[in-house]
This record gives sequence, structure tokens and C-alpha cells, in this order.
Amino acid sequence: MDKRLNIKGGMFFSLVELLVVISIIALLTSLLLPMLSKAKDTARGIACKNNLLQIGTATAIYLVDWSDYFPSNWGSVGPDIFYDNLEPYTAINTAQAKNSAASAKIYYCPSDVCRTKFTGKFIYSYAMNYYAASDCEFLHMRRTINLKDPSNVIFRLDGINAENGGGFRFSVNTVPFSPSGNPSYAVEYRHGKFANSLMCDMHVTQYALTDLYGTYANYIYQYP
Repeated sequence: MDKRLNIKGGMFFSLVELLVVISIIALLTSLLLPMLSKAKDTARGIACKNNLLQIGTATAIYLVDWSDYFPSNWGSVGPDIFYDNLEPYTAINTAQAKNSAASAKIYYCPSDVCRTKFTGKFIYSYAMNYYAASDCEFLHMRRTINLKDPSNVIFRLDGINAENGGGFRFSVNTVPFSPSGNPSYAVEYRHGKFANSLMCDMHVTQYALTDLYGTYANYIYQYP
């Protein structure tokens, strides 16, 4: 190697050598940043699944206490009734939980960009199945014991309300179950083109758009 001396007798790099080092650092950075970003996305996806598992645990205890009846979805006070019903099992106060991601805890998906655009909406990351509820007009859908295959019925999943960020219920008319539905109220694929889902037997899975597109009632309703 060509060793050069500065005026104090020490070694120094030539401009070419310095540019080579900078290029190598830039190359390594370009390779590492996507990996770090993917790792963060993976971590957020795991946190989301953990949220749903905890919601599922709280709901399972509720079902035991209330003869297998699902919590209400809407009622006279809107979607907050669900969170009020689970408050004894989650120790999360509905009114306080709306205001920040930290206070919303298990109700807020860390990949939910929509809710950060609206104030007081942080508990609504997960959309609610219109049919799996104690206030559903279809009586056989009010209790888990009446479902033939609860492991194949979605209870909660990643959802977006682009109009006001509030909670909403998905049904056979919701995108993507119905492709012609209002896209402002839809399943949201936040995790590498997948949406995380809590099923009615309280296990967690994920679905791609192709899994749910045009399926209508297949994953959200069961006939008696």
C-alpha cells in the first residue's frame, strides 16, 4: 500500500481511498435500511397479533360469565358498548383509551396510520363483525355455542374508517367481502399485504386480499 506522510509524520488516506470507504458505507447502509424497516414492520405485526390475542382472552372470559353470549357491538351508545363490556376484563377505561395510543393499549394496532389522523379514535383499530354480537338480529349468531365452526368466523380484524376514524362493523356489504362496498369502510392490509384477524374461537390468524375478496358471508356469518 502506498503510505503517505503528512507534515507531522503521520499516515493519511488519499482522496480516492476516502471515496472508496464512503461508497462502501453507503452500500452497506442501503442494504441494511430495508432490513431494519422490515424488522420494524414484523415487530408491529407481532404486537398487533398479541393485541388480538389479549382481546380474545378478555372476550373468552366474558363468554364464560355471560352464558356464551358475545359482547354487544353497538347498542344505543354506538361501538363504545363493546369496550365498556370488556372493561372489567381488560381494566381499560373506554373514555380515556380513545385519546392516545398508549392509553388505548390492546385496542390500538401500531401499524394503524389512519387513527393517528383523528383525535379521540385510538381504540378503533379493529373492526367488529356485525353478526357475532349479542345484539344481532339473527338470534343464532348471538352465542358462540350456536356456531357450527367458530374457528372459521372472523370476530375482529384490522379495519379502516377513512371518513372519521371511528369504529365500524363489517358485514357482507363491506370491502373486500363485497367488492362493490364503500372503500372508506374496509378491511385494512397493514402487515405486509395481510390483515390480522381474531376468530370466534379466539385464535388469531391473518388473511390476504385474495383470501377474502368476494367471499361475502363465508368468513363472517354461518347459517343455522
